Amino acid sequence: GFGTTLKLYGFDLSAQFSYQLGGKMYDGMYQTFMHNGGGQGTGQNWHKDILNAWTPENKNTDVPRLNPADNIGSQASIDRFYTSSDYLCLNNLTIGYTFPKHWLVPAGISGLRVYVAGENLAILTARKGLDPRFSMGIGSMTYGSGASGNYYSAMRTITAGITLTF
Repeated sequence: GFGTTLKLYGFDLSAQFSYQLGGKMYDGMYQTFMHNGGGQGTGQNWHKDILNAWTPENKNTDVPRLNPADNIGSQASIDRFYTSSDYLCLNNLTIGYTFPKHWLVPAGISGLRVYVAGENLAILTARKGLDPRFSMGIGSMTYGSGASGNYYSAMRTITAGITLTF
């Protein structure tokens, strides 16, 4: 990870980031949403990428044709569900202002700072909804085993505060 702190005219800003470069991961949830419309996929949602499925008019695609009778097709555990595990995450951002002491002394205050802080504010990944910081499993092939991507993402927290010194 990396971070920085900037201070100017009483304002301060600090940011902390984490990242990962290199590697691939199996996106089992994406696999689940790319089903062929039959079997266990009947009545379930599809990912928008299914609109690029193979047809006689759309032959230049990596998404197999939709055929509910095909038990392998788009639901098979194949390398097209491997996705880059690179990410950049904004873990913490704090913005504050420290009031000048000459404003505070007449009120008997020696220090006053107000701030707003945020945790887990953003993550940039190869696919929207994918968080490489968590195990994704192998989609429907691990359904019910707890490894199918049924998890809560990191909680986003925003706080504000006042630091008052007498």
